Amino acid sequence: MSYGIARMMQINREVRRGDQINIETAVVGIQEPMLEMFTDLMRVNYYVVRGQARPLRQTLSALPVDRLIDPMAIGVCLRGFELTGMEDEVAFVRKAAREHLYDSVLDTWAMPSPSEIFRVQQLSESLGETGPSYPEAWLQHILEVNEEPLFERIVLMHHAEQSDDWQTAANQAQALIEKLPRTEDLHWNLGRAAFHLGQWERARDALGRFVQRCQDELDHPRAVEMLASVEAKLEQP
Repeated sequence: MSYGIARMMQINREVRRGDQINIETAVVGIQEPMLEMFTDLMRVNYYVVRGQARPLRQTLSALPVDRLIDPMAIGVCLRGFELTGMEDEVAFVRKAAREHLYDSVLDTWAMPSPSEIFRVQQLSESLGETGPSYPEAWLQHILEVNEEPLFERIVLMHHAEQSDDWQTAANQAQALIEKLPRTEDLHWNLGRAAFHLGQWERARDALGRFVQRCQDELDHPRAVEMLASVEAKLEQP
């Protein structure tokens, strides 16, 4: 393992548990060209999660266009442009996201790949449109050719979330947590679903765990707001 990869893993652990760090100085020593994109994404994600609009705008403005619309980066960059109110950039990146999603749907229809299938659902989630941004027939094909139960649950969970089918989303998230107890970000999926179902105590427990243990996740700010709303509801007589 190279120094750069080891250092990135260390930074991720520090950010995930909420340590106070200077992200700019933290990544200075990582000089391997192949890791440049990942350090850029780490910086953008850090500022988005912490709501630091000024350094976020500066970081996004300094990135080359091809990096902003790379399929691996497009979700966090889109969230960053939305946070900073850069409307022209939002429109540009959303257009690129739709194009990437279309290409990935075609690719996975012909040759299903778990990473590409997840990318389709992530791009669809990033676009935030009403309902999934991929065809129902594509989903059915993916499920028909899949032979891995856990993978199917993950796909169905994300599909249910984008379809506002929160009971199915909660059921799938709960089953996945039981199978993958160390995958802490699943508590966001469970907490979010429980919130929409009005299951306040269940939502509080799941969201509280996610907020405490996953402070590097892009959805952490949304979870904090949701948890505050849940706690306010539970305090009502």
